Amino acid sequence: MEEKEIRSESKKKRSAQSESGLSRREFVKQTGAASAFYWVPPRVGSLAEPTVQRLAIVSAMGDALIPSAPGDPGYKDLEAYGISQEVLKGLQALSDDLLGALNRSSQGLFDGKSLVELEEKERERYLKAIIGGESFVDKATLLKLQSAYKMLRLRILTVYYQNFPENRVPKDARGVPTTQDPHQISNPNTRELVTGWDVANYPGPVTWEEEERLRARMKSIRWEGE
Repeated sequence: MEEKEIRSESKKKRSAQSESGLSRREFVKQTGAASAFYWVPPRVGSLAEPTVQRLAIVSAMGDALIPSAPGDPGYKDLEAYGISQEVLKGLQALSDDLLGALNRSSQGLFDGKSLVELEEKERERYLKAIIGGESFVDKATLLKLQSAYKMLRLRILTVYYQNFPENRVPKDARGVPTTQDPHQISNPNTRELVTGWDVANYPGPVTWEEEERLRARMKSIRWEGE
């Protein structure tokens, strides 16, 4: 019980999620089940001359996978900090051919609307259709869509839950972490922004006070054989 109390004292930045917020998060769990296995992205295509809206497609996918709602910040709330640009840095293996197919293939299911034009619920239905596969007769196209989806999902969730943009400890010119904490404990997370760590209820590194209480707790345990 004491450990739980210790962790509950860590700073909390997010209010309790509404029922609608929980249902939106449930969609992430459902779409994630189809790509939970180990998968290595293929090296395909050339990025020398981009011909598709790479940033817009990534942004739409990020909002679909980590939706936002009033009082429940998500992916699009970090667009002002460049999260889609950061995601794209790790998607050099994702060709314009795959991205273009992902963007266009929704048109046959949603009255000619591309992925970037879909409403929130339509994007959810589109991704579920890609995962299920039954809505696509052309299996070669389906393989492209599923490949693009897996690559995007992996990269988007990685960047978001690594706590972007509060994922780097400030360092000086010599590369040494700078902190005002006398015990040299560095936590890049702040109270100003809701990030992946906050959504996951991860408080970051323990504080010195928490560490002292945990140490005292361990010392108070009567170990067998003593």
